[in-house]
Amino acid sequence: MLRTRYAPFALVLAVLLMAGCAGSKEAAQAPHPLAGAWDWSVDSPQGIYTGVLTFAEAEGMLSGTIAGSEDLTQTLPLEEVMYDSEMSKVTFSFNNPEFGMMNVSLTLDGDALDGLLNVVQMGADVPMTCKRKTMME
Repeated sequence: MLRTRYAPFALVLAVLLMAGCAGSKEAAQAPHPLAGAWDWSVDSPQGIYTGVLTFAEAEGMLSGTIAGSEDLTQTLPLEEVMYDSEMSKVTFSFNNPEFGMMNVSLTLDGDALDGLLNVVQMGADVPMTCKRKTMME
């Protein structure tokens, strides 16, 4: 009699535990391969520019910011951030107050991004490289 009396409670407890484990598995998914901070460098005819690029993922959407250490001293939001996981390619745009719209296309290779920054106003492509920042940096 005691067994049958507590059987429904045991069943409910088992279902709750299984649901909790399923939720934990989803929460423990790996972060997006771009998530975090990246040191960037652009080699232009005017010189080498550097700064920090950040990516974050929320609800399946990528967002980010870009900041520079020289002329681009403010942090600017990235627009139209898209990642093609099959090609390991990220594209985004940002509006530089001095040079206007910039379109960027980079390919991910481990802890490095490599590609081109297009200065729309000038119709010029310049090489851009990024290296993932480590926790120590």
